[in-house]
Amino acid sequence: MKANLKILVVDDDKEIRFTTRHALETAGYEVWEAENGAEALRLAAQLKPDLMLLDISMPVMDGLEVCRRIKSDPELASIFVVIVSGSRIDIESRVQGLETGADGYLIRPISNRELVARVKSMLRIKAAEDAAREKEAQLSDLIANNTDGMVVVDESGRGLFANPAACELLNLSSDDLAGQEIGLPLDSGEFTEITLHRPGQKERIVEFRARRIEWHGQPAWLASLRDITWRKEMQSELETLRLFHTGLIETMGEGIVVEDLDGCFSFVNPAAAAMLGYTPQEMLGKHIREVMPPDQIQKVQEINRQRAQGIASRYELTLLRKDGSLLPVQVSGSPRYQDGKYVGNLAVFIDISQIKETHARLAEKEKFLSAILQTAQDGFWMVNLEGRFIEVNQAYCDISGYSRAEILELSVWDIDVDENAAETRQRMARILTNGSDLFETCHRRKDGSLIEVEISITYLEIGAGQLACFCRDITECKRTERLREEYEARLEADVEERTRQLHETQEQLLCQQRLAVMGQLAGGVGHELRNPLAVINNAVYYLQITQPDAGEKIKEYLGIIEKEVRTAERIIADLLDFARAKSVEPEPVQVADLIQSVLSRYPVHATVNVSQAIPVSLPKIYADRLQIEQVLGNLVVNACQAMPQGGSLTISAVSYGKEICIAVEDSGSGISPENLPKMFEPLFTTKPKGIGLGLAVSKKLVEANGGRIELQSQAGEGAVFSVFLPTWEEAER
Repeated sequence: MKANLKILVVDDDKEIRFTTRHALETAGYEVWEAENGAEALRLAAQLKPDLMLLDISMPVMDGLEVCRRIKSDPELASIFVVIVSGSRIDIESRVQGLETGADGYLIRPISNRELVARVKSMLRIKAAEDAAREKEAQLSDLIANNTDGMVVVDESGRGLFANPAACELLNLSSDDLAGQEIGLPLDSGEFTEITLHRPGQKERIVEFRARRIEWHGQPAWLASLRDITWRKEMQSELETLRLFHTGLIETMGEGIVVEDLDGCFSFVNPAAAAMLGYTPQEMLGKHIREVMPPDQIQKVQEINRQRAQGIASRYELTLLRKDGSLLPVQVSGSPRYQDGKYVGNLAVFIDISQIKETHARLAEKEKFLSAILQTAQDGFWMVNLEGRFIEVNQAYCDISGYSRAEILELSVWDIDVDENAAETRQRMARILTNGSDLFETCHRRKDGSLIEVEISITYLEIGAGQLACFCRDITECKRTERLREEYEARLEADVEERTRQLHETQEQLLCQQRLAVMGQLAGGVGHELRNPLAVINNAVYYLQITQPDAGEKIKEYLGIIEKEVRTAERIIADLLDFARAKSVEPEPVQVADLIQSVLSRYPVHATVNVSQAIPVSLPKIYADRLQIEQVLGNLVVNACQAMPQGGSLTISAVSYGKEICIAVEDSGSGISPENLPKMFEPLFTTKPKGIGLGLAVSKKLVEANGGRIELQSQAGEGAVFSVFLPTWEEAER
């Protein structure tokens, strides 16, 4: 079915329009509606529908008048009009409707299925009529505009019809041709060539053919005349050119190949075949992949895709000789067209193996020389006779602090401190006379510092002349004596410092030994101590339960025992935590909930005023909740112990990009400067009780959770312990 066939349904009954439209749209047609004749004429002019279903009985303007107006309008006459009526179904009405120009007449009632079938049938009739009219118009245009002459003559050879091309060939007008004997060889049958002799004009070579036809009911001949004079002349010239080009291509030193659309060689000149070790006959019909290593195929396929778009190109390629060796070539390729259609590729290539070898040798030499200069410890550069840098090695970049690109933008006097531009030009003049020079000067580095250098310059006759310069940094040599004296003066201080460091190292070794021993003992001792402590703790609990009416002194001592047992258990736990690696089970933790849990587990004395500053929008941390509770609990306990007479404890949290900082600040006596660096060392403590592992264990747990702990304090001004932990969002990344 033709896509987008438009049907205009004209009926003053809304229900009929609706059902008709639904049936036709279901069948795949584009349907429009009009409820009266005026609207039908407007939509017909606007849409040019393929078919109009027209109700005959409508107010104001009936269907017959609408049909009459449409068929009398040349712009609308091709619309296929079908009158539909349920009341005027007699023979006279149908005849009257068809006489107004209607193409069909349908009688209601009619089922939707039959209606769609009738519409399809009528549209097929319309399509056939349109095709016939179009073919008739095309035939008329073809005959009139045909560049070949077409002549119709009667049995006696007298002219009946000729198109403009025939009139021009015969040098006759259409009026002169009528009734005149043309003198054409009508019995020649198939195509033949004849020569038309025209007085005062150039002879024409014509391709001629005649066959019998019926012309307006009478037997006649139809003759076709095609002027091939130009083709004959061109064939002669082309043959001359072909012989010339063939000789030229056969003797060229460059390889020339022609590929068809399948990538097969349809032409190969001797030079191309010889380069690849074949004869031209051996290469004909070969696919391009047969003379190409596998790693080059994709490259050629991409180039050929561009070639198919009309893009010529020049590129390098490696071909495969018959003996298996490789041949590097430079290719100039372009698309080939025949009758305006892309039919393949033409490629011209030259052997560049010797050029490649020469370039390779030069590249190796350049690489060797560059490696020598780049690995030399002395600086090297090349300048032109105007003092501008044109090359520099890495050693001088390191000496001067400039990058290579920055140095190549400078001149010699931009870095030489001892000489100005005029003095540098004078030195260059002396070098040109003597051929070389050796001297000491001072250069300014990029950062402004000065270095003393020894310069060796040699003049090279390269181009307009260049200077090769070697530069040695002698700043250290000059300062050696001064440094030696300084070292001697500082020798005694260095010995004292080394002695102090040795003493500290010995102390650290002793500490490590003690920690090692403690680690070995921690497991066994912890187990052995926890059992009796558990018994003591249970005994205290039993006594407290069984003797609720005991005296205050007994209750006090039972409380002391319980407190000391907890202290001992905490010390054992710290020993075990420090001595063994604890696994980390991180999870997203809400900071506010964590702080509340810590304060519940580690209650603060009533004399300590606790304040919190935890933003509601603070991100979650990603850490082991129990371990961080232990860390913060230890910090809270330490802060309370630092304020035995009471004070202020502030717990705050703030986000720092990918981290959350939880700070525990007290208003205690602070930490002295000499003790500040030792606070996280194991076994170091400023308390009368304890073994000094709390902060060491806390530091270890925080670091195991991917964080860090910091301390800020001044004597008499309290202390701030800051715990930095990763956010949950950062951990997810």
